[in-house]
Amino acid sequence: TPVIGYEVRGVLWYQGEANVRRGRTTYAQRFTDMVGIWRKAWGKKDADMPFYTVELTPHWYKDSKATAAAQFRDIQHMLAEKVPNSGCVATNDLVYDYEEENIHGSMKRKIGQRLAFMAAVRTYRVGDSDMCDAPEFVSMRLENDGSVILAFKNAGNGFSRFYDIPGFEAAGADRVFHKATVRVTKTFNELELRCEAVDGRIEAVRYNYHNWAPGRIWNTRGLPIIPFRTDNWPL
Repeated sequence: TPVIGYEVRGVLWYQGEANVRRGRTTYAQRFTDMVGIWRKAWGKKDADMPFYTVELTPHWYKDSKATAAAQFRDIQHMLAEKVPNSGCVATNDLVYDYEEENIHGSMKRKIGQRLAFMAAVRTYRVGDSDMCDAPEFVSMRLENDGSVILAFKNAGNGFSRFYDIPGFEAAGADRVFHKATVRVTKTFNELELRCEAVDGRIEAVRYNYHNWAPGRIWNTRGLPIIPFRTDNWPL
């Protein structure tokens, strides 16, 4: 309340760790309400007060293989699409391998840089979307040889590594996920996935869909793939 009335150009919002374990189901509505209340308090229209948020970095949350944090990241990116004049910077790569139990990763400078790039592009019209928009899953298609091709937007110039890409899993009709092998295709913005452990046809693919799942593949602008899942199976 004390700061209402001071002029602001926008909001950078980095929060949500507590909501992973409690209040996750109500977070979308609460966040949407908060944005509306703040804009009203400052007398701002949607276009005049951007809200840029930060994807929660990986953390074990007492169970590294669980999916509560992954579900929360889904909500964050959904809100970035739904709430007018908002965005969410991807940060799943900004943790060291030894920071599994550190709820606040140490790479804060890079988080700030990504927020700055988003503000520069979307608010001040400096640069282009390649500076702030991370690779995002678009579609999956099954090939005749049993492999799966995954297509992405914001990866027009390809990815930073071609083989030994971690984080991908695949499942068949039994809905049991296994580690998958992935490589970049010749079309650059697609990945070819194979999983010999799946019995029969691959039905679903997930990428870094766990609490602790550091991203280790980037587009050529150094932005990580946004975690995703192709299924809507109960978690």
